[in-house]
Amino acid sequence: MKLLNIYLLVQEFYAIEAIYAMLSVNKGNNFEPMRHSHSRWHMDYNDFRDKYISKFASAIYDYTVLVVAAELRHCKNQASQYIREYYTTFLSRDDVYEECSVYNPHDILLAGIRMFDTGRVEWRKSYGGGKWRQIAKAGLMKDKVTDCVFIDHCVDLSHNNSVYFDKCAEKFFLPNRHEYQKLLTKKRYSEPQALIGTKQGLRFHKLLSRANNLNIINTQE
Repeated sequence: MKLLNIYLLVQEFYAIEAIYAMLSVNKGNNFEPMRHSHSRWHMDYNDFRDKYISKFASAIYDYTVLVVAAELRHCKNQASQYIREYYTTFLSRDDVYEECSVYNPHDILLAGIRMFDTGRVEWRKSYGGGKWRQIAKAGLMKDKVTDCVFIDHCVDLSHNNSVYFDKCAEKFFLPNRHEYQKLLTKKRYSEPQALIGTKQGLRFHKLLSRANNLNIINTQE
């Protein structure tokens, strides 16, 4: 299975949203909706944005379920004694990813809410606990908020030792944690146009090139 570069996905997500923001506030663009070429580009852009965000949100949800299930395996030796009796085997993280596929993902997240509650279960340092409870709660936000809000919330999450997306879970890989953190800082404080990076997927790159050629948005700094 080919792993997806989460850094590039998050970068592209915010670039897509930067374009959306610039069009919405009529700032930094020359968009003329009554012009056929502009209208056609706008339709293609919205179609791309909708599909990208939907697929990305689904991938993040799947990732969240898998990593919550994997963290729950630490109940066996890292949580309060009265919890351990429910966990009779020591599975590896990869084994959990395979085994948990037979369970309802919603139930896994609910188990995370309960088991990571520090008022119920005492966890040893660096395992489970409040950070992971927030991750499980984030997973349950899917379909209760827009996919865009769901993604924006999840990319800022962290667990006890690092950023949220460093667990792989047979979904994503994170090439450089520090660069990822710099990206998150940039998206918090930068103007939309500064978020339109140079490394984009082929389809989005074509949309940006068309926007430049049609003078809709100048994406060149």
